[in-house]
Amino acid sequence: IRAAASLLDSTGHFACIVGAARVADMLTALHDLSFNLLRMRFVHPFHAAPAVWVLLEARRTGQTPLQVEAPLILHEPDGTPTAASLEFCPFLR
Repeated sequence: IRAAASLLDSTGHFACIVGAARVADMLTALHDLSFNLLRMRFVHPFHAAPAVWVLLEARRTGQTPLQVEAPLILHEPDGTPTAASLEFCPFLR
């Protein structure tokens, strides 16, 4: 994150995927480096499963309110990709 902070200008955007277990650490680091969190989306392998990843987008400056997006469910109960996961990443076909 420090490298991104040094490379981005004041309006630069930063996006990352972080393990759900480490999201608190990432949010702290973003705050400490003066990033404003813009969007957050939890990624679940199946509908009833806990999130395993979190997608984050932040900007160096600004006070835009955080947008928590609907969760991304990757697989149907039979293991096939969901329509939402295919829309997000067509390479899953």
